[in-house]
Amino acid sequence: INVSSIVVGLTVSIFLVLYLKWKVTGALIAMLSTSVYKIILYAGVSNKNFLFIKPANRISKELLSYGLPVIPHKIQGQVISMFTAFVINQKLGIAAAGLYAVASKLGKPISFFVTIIHQSWVPFKFQIHKTDTNPSKIFKEITSFYVLIIFSMWAVLSILTPTFFHLLIAKKYWSGIGLTPFIMFISVCQGIYYMVTTGFELSSKQRMMFQASFWGMISLIILSFITLEFHPPYSFIVAQAFAYVVIGYFVLPEARRQIIIDYPVVPYLLIFMSSAINVVVFYSLNNSVSGILIHLLIQLVITLTTFKFLFKTYSLSFLMKRIKKNG
Repeated sequence: INVSSIVVGLTVSIFLVLYLKWKVTGALIAMLSTSVYKIILYAGVSNKNFLFIKPANRISKELLSYGLPVIPHKIQGQVISMFTAFVINQKLGIAAAGLYAVASKLGKPISFFVTIIHQSWVPFKFQIHKTDTNPSKIFKEITSFYVLIIFSMWAVLSILTPTFFHLLIAKKYWSGIGLTPFIMFISVCQGIYYMVTTGFELSSKQRMMFQASFWGMISLIILSFITLEFHPPYSFIVAQAFAYVVIGYFVLPEARRQIIIDYPVVPYLLIFMSSAINVVVFYSLNNSVSGILIHLLIQLVITLTTFKFLFKTYSLSFLMKRIKKNG
């Protein structure tokens, strides 16, 4: 459904915006059309698998107490996601905002990856809770594999960013090359926060999510204004990434009260630090094609070494079974 929705959205957008020249109106109509298309598809799937009846009053109250806190949480999440662009535009001007917008476009692949995985992960977690006898081990395996992939993806895309800029972006925007790794790191923090807070979905204290995102939003605003004179706009972007760390900090204790998952934190830190050093060294040098290949090779070695270290004591049996089952 998601893939076909993307195809429909892009097709309608190209037709209305580029062919009919409807500009913003065309983009809005394309978004609306995509939403209607998804509603129709999801309604068809739901009607085949679910029988909708009016729940009892007690169940209704429980559903509302579980679901209503998500509304302010989502609103605050939107503030977190949009605030950086807003403060850059207001404090640094339209030129800096333009560079940020262009750099953000090249950060879309990793953002798209995190979003798709999260959408799949939410229902999949409940299936694991329900059907598996040792969900803690399975969550540990999947999360470790995810952390390995997302850090490696961030490093590889960061190394390839200058090449993408030179091939796809006008020269006047090339000064925004250095912003892209920082922007992509926001998605990395967001993705890890989604995974390591597994277990919170079983808690009846869903209002804690609203409180956590509130403090994440406050930390973003405070840090952004404190660091106005400290390497903007990089400081603003780092503040946004830190906001997701704050949210995870508030949610994780309640998640661990539901299920204890012993994440191998040290290997996580090692692949982050080694990948970050690889990227920093790459940007510190005037790299040729051979330099790009060397740093990509270094990242491959880092990834394979960390993989062997992470999974030397337990196998990826669950993932392998899933691959074989769906293959």
